[in-house]
Amino acid sequence: MKKTIFYEKILHFLIKKGKKLKAIKILKRLFSLLRKRYGNSISILFIKIITPLTVGFEARTVRIWGKTHLVPFITKPSRKTFLAVKWYVNSAKKDTRKTNMADKLFSESVNILQKLNSKSKALMLKKLNNLQATANASNGHFRW
Repeated sequence: MKKTIFYEKILHFLIKKGKKLKAIKILKRLFSLLRKRYGNSISILFIKIITPLTVGFEARTVRIWGKTHLVPFITKPSRKTFLAVKWYVNSAKKDTRKTNMADKLFSESVNILQKLNSKSKALMLKKLNNLQATANASNGHFRW
């Protein structure tokens, strides 16, 4: 298995209480499910999963004269991948179904790859982030 940057980032999000082997098992099961469904290499599939989740802008809080304002900032490439992986894994963690984590990640992956915006929680988080950044575009002058 070729370890990509996405593999490492997802692995770090899945590790709980130092149980790395359990997280590796979850990722291996996810890989086998993705290979059965799509047949492509895992690195290509992860790029196809993470790319729709990347954002160009994010709203951050800036404190000026005792008031806090939400200001849109351009995100760096490393921050883009961090947010995408975070939304991907957290949306699977918040899934309330009584299945294992690999199945939850797989269903989230399928929803992202089929571009089902209504079913994918990660795509909904991206949409909310974009809405918040565009709604506060008038505060853009506070960046400087």
